[in-house]
Amino acid sequence: MRIQLALRTFASIFALIASPAMAGDAEVSLADGRTLTGITLRPGTSPTQVILEKVPGGTASRNAMVSVTDLLAVDFGKVAGKTETPTVRLVNGDTLRGTVTFPSAKSVKVSAGWANVTVPLGWVSAIRIQEKVELPAPVTKDTVVLTSDRIQGPVQGVVGGKLQVEVGGRPVPVDLARVQSIALANRAPTESRPGTVLSLDMGGGDRLTARWVKLDQDVLTVKLDWGQDLDVPIGSISRMEIKNGKLVYLSDLKPAEVKETPFLDSASPFKVNKAVSGRPIRLRGKAFRRGLGVHSRSSLTYTLDGGFESFKALAGLDDSVGPQGSVIFRIYGDDKLIHESAVQRGGDTPLDLNVPIKGVLLLRIEVDFADNGDAADHANWAEARLLRP
Repeated sequence: MRIQLALRTFASIFALIASPAMAGDAEVSLADGRTLTGITLRPGTSPTQVILEKVPGGTASRNAMVSVTDLLAVDFGKVAGKTETPTVRLVNGDTLRGTVTFPSAKSVKVSAGWANVTVPLGWVSAIRIQEKVELPAPVTKDTVVLTSDRIQGPVQGVVGGKLQVEVGGRPVPVDLARVQSIALANRAPTESRPGTVLSLDMGGGDRLTARWVKLDQDVLTVKLDWGQDLDVPIGSISRMEIKNGKLVYLSDLKPAEVKETPFLDSASPFKVNKAVSGRPIRLRGKAFRRGLGVHSRSSLTYTLDGGFESFKALAGLDDSVGPQGSVIFRIYGDDKLIHESAVQRGGDTPLDLNVPIKGVLLLRIEVDFADNGDAADHANWAEARLLRP
């Protein structure tokens, strides 16, 4: 009896240690600007709530229950691992790695190490069949790359181990053993689905966009864009970001209009999550993983829904220009000037912007020339973000 009890006790302790949900290494970034370390995520009282359980040694002073939309990002402390060539790319840019099979004529299954994901072909833009080839680039016509040839024509699916490709108005079966890769020109439905949108980084190059369903002790259930529910082990997630919560980064949005007017030479296109030079965004010695890098004169316009309360950012000239450069930062709401800075020079303390934009439908952020034309005007909108009430 004592031996059995000891074994059961040991098994319980081992399970506690081994369970991914027990790891208290998560770093949680909240929409209100706080960052808490040493956190374990627990299910809340409703599916859309989570408990931030403090762990000794972390920065949280107590447990707290928050809405999922109050979260910005969660780093689970998992090493991302070496990035490998993806096996499947989806139309939204997500990438998956794993063994590929075709469970039906119109779907592809990716057996990743963390889950089996079945994707309708309409949501797939590229498939790598053979290991030592690259994932093909986006195409305007369905293209099948063979060992020594390629075929262009609508891909109808896979039946009996053969890829059906329409050539000259009739289906042509191609043995999958001959296929290196498939590039599809599909355009999946773009209707908006309700729910909190998550971006899951699984490490090693796997990225998946989905909507929050619920959190159990060691499993996160999400709904994929095509309606399938998927259980994802918490221990397999490297980082989770909330894309449509109370905080939205401008770097996650596509500008409705871009105007870039150089003083003399050719324009320098704005960069997303990088300085305009292509290097990491840096202001006064601090690096930022989020933001927009621009060169004067730059004007970026974003279409909003009128439901945001404020626009926040740290604005300044990138550290790479040293004491050089001079710009003026302006912010417009529905074509009305709502903020204009004094001249900002290289080496100045970044501007900590917090601009009310309640009801604004068109937000325009502008960086203009100041003293010396556009010389060294490498400006950053670091951590540029929109906040809801």
